Amino acid sequence: MKLSNLQLFWMIFIFLIGNILLRMGSPLAEVALQDGWMSIIIATLCALLVLLIASKISLLYPNLNFLELCRQIMGKRLGSILFVAYLLYFMIAIGKILAESSSFTLKILLPATPIWAIMVPMLMLIIYGIYIGGIEGIGRCSEVFGPINIVGILFLILLAIPSLNFQGILPVYVDSGFSAIMKGSIFPFTIFSETVIVLMLLPFVNVRKKGAISVAWGLTITGFVSTIIIFFTLMTVGPDLAARLQYPVFDMVRFINLMNFIQNLEIVGISIWILSVFIKMSVYFFLASYGTAQLFKIKDWRKTVWFVGAITLTLAVVLIKLHLEDIEFFKLIAIPYIIPINMIGIPLLLLVVGTIRKKKEKTRQQ
Repeated sequence: MKLSNLQLFWMIFIFLIGNILLRMGSPLAEVALQDGWMSIIIATLCALLVLLIASKISLLYPNLNFLELCRQIMGKRLGSILFVAYLLYFMIAIGKILAESSSFTLKILLPATPIWAIMVPMLMLIIYGIYIGGIEGIGRCSEVFGPINIVGILFLILLAIPSLNFQGILPVYVDSGFSAIMKGSIFPFTIFSETVIVLMLLPFVNVRKKGAISVAWGLTITGFVSTIIIFFTLMTVGPDLAARLQYPVFDMVRFINLMNFIQNLEIVGISIWILSVFIKMSVYFFLASYGTAQLFKIKDWRKTVWFVGAITLTLAVVLIKLHLEDIEFFKLIAIPYIIPINMIGIPLLLLVVGTIRKKKEKTRQQ
């Protein structure tokens, strides 16, 4: 199974853009007010640093997959524990996305439908997709869906221009200040730092050394597009209303009305989001299934998809019952646990220990 660098680029872009469309407008406006767009820029730069660390780790032992790399650097037992931490993160992420997307579909499109009737078909579609195509299938879908998403986003941005009011982003910096802008950047950083998945994706890339560059471009373009989206949302609905709305970006799209003819374009935004959710869940599901097979030495990784599916469906139900499928997930789980452990702590530990071990190996060879 191999990915081209172009497929990896589109995969990362679609992987990241969906959550920005769905949820980030509200917490950004609530914390950073009209300067929420600055928080996106800071989050992108910080996520690029995480990506740099992850790519350096992967290139320490370029011929090893992530499980082998963890064991090579930290030893078999501790390395396996670190690897399991990522498998748990992948499964929790799938459960969270499944719960969040099902709740969104329930509220916006199918309010009278039982939530299980949304969750189960969605999960079965993901399982079917990765079972048949694996990571190559996801890459090909990304290569098709990526340009569609870009065209759809540009279409909405251009049509939103007549509704813009520059008073929505004024005054710049004065009302929020540095601390609020930095605090606001935590929310988009939780999404952008998910590029740490390159630790498991790079072994599938045709040219591994160029893979990190493709991911960096995907992250950078996503950050740029997200900045424009939040910028336009604040100028359309204003920071006060954006902070109170549940889905401010989609409400911004509702303001589009040209000649009383071009309107009700929420379906375009929803379509972009659906494609993003499909790719994101597929990537996480594949990594969780493939990683589980590696850990338990199962030759055919497809045998683990039902195990992962059962766990993630259970997690999704639990998150919904605890009302953690939305922004509360970021506040109670992602920010205090996933970011410090999976996005920052483990990569830094692997980089430091791996670099020291690599230097010792070179010294011995000399």
